[in-house]
This record gives sequence, structure tokens and C-alpha cells, in this order.
Amino acid sequence: MKIGIIIGSHRAESQSTKIGKYLSDLLKQKHPDVQTALVDLRLNPLPLWSEDMWSGENNDTKDTWEKVSGPLKGCDAFIVISPEWGGMASSGLKNFFLYAGGSDLLAFKPAYLVTVSSGRGGAYPVAELRMSSYKNTFLNYLPEHLIVRDCENVFNSFNDNEYLHERAEYGLNLLVDFAEAFKQVRESGKIDLEKYPYGM
Repeated sequence: MKIGIIIGSHRAESQSTKIGKYLSDLLKQKHPDVQTALVDLRLNPLPLWSEDMWSGENNDTKDTWEKVSGPLKGCDAFIVISPEWGGMASSGLKNFFLYAGGSDLLAFKPAYLVTVSSGRGGAYPVAELRMSSYKNTFLNYLPEHLIVRDCENVFNSFNDNEYLHERAEYGLNLLVDFAEAFKQVRESGKIDLEKYPYGM
């Protein structure tokens, strides 16, 4: 099994990257047979999406998208990490979902949503991403999510916050089980992304 970790911050030294690495280590510890693919959007920033992406006119954009999406191909599930900036999900992450729409990269695969706040926030990106980012990607968020508040002071060493560590472990265990279940859905032959490439 392969799980992609999508880090939506485009800040240097981001807390989202720190948390993504922590979750990757925890996942490998609890599920040694699971491979992870960590994609940090800061390292390969995507230009703002435009229709040129699909027109064949801008190969540089397609090459950049391939660098971002390549490691995520073949993933069975995802961890999506978004900072909360001004009460919103990051613009880079929203842009990523525009690129991923209309393809099978994320389609009918489960995702564990993790949001990050330096204060007491973090709930707004959960609502925003659950509402909009699944439509054309067909990504399926778990009913369980994780909000990491006061992020500078947690996940700095392994199990430095027992409650968050256990809650993260719980979510990751669910993600692995959902990934196994969703394989059956994708292999059922009932999904038709050629006829219905976009949600309603």
C-alpha cells in the first residue's frame, strides 16, 4: 500500500511540513508495509491554474505538474495537510486541487484531512476543503480529521503530546483500513471517469 502526503503550505520552515514528516514516521512505525510519498508544494510551486494546462500550449506547466503529481501516482490513500491562513485553506493547496480535477489521481481514494493553526483556529480549512475540493477530484475525506492547534509547541519530538499522538494514530489506522476498502470500489468496474470526469 502507498499513501501520499500532500503538504499544502508554501512557507519555508513550515509547521505543516514538520507535521507531515511526523505523520509519515508514525505511519511507518505502525504500518511498516506501507510506503509513503511526501509531496511538499513549497518545493515545486505550481503556477496558477489556467486552461492552457490542457491545451498543449504550455509544456513548462505540464512538466511542473508532473513533478508534483508523479510521486502521488499509484497511491491508495492520502493525508492532506493545510495550514489555516486568514481563516482559509492555503492558496497553493486549492490550486493543486484545480490541477488534479478531471483525472484519476485522487479519484475514489480516501484522505485524512489535517489542518494546522498557530493559535486556536484550524476548523475553517476543514469545512472549506470538505465543501469544495472533492467535486472534480472525487477525493473521499474520512469522517475523522485532525486539527493541530498551537502547532509550534506540538509534534516536535515523538509523542510529545499524548492526546494528539494517539488521535493521529487513530486517524492513520482508519485511513489504512479505508484504503483497503476503497480498492474494492475502484476495482468494481462501476466507476466511469471517461463518461463522468467531473462532479455535479
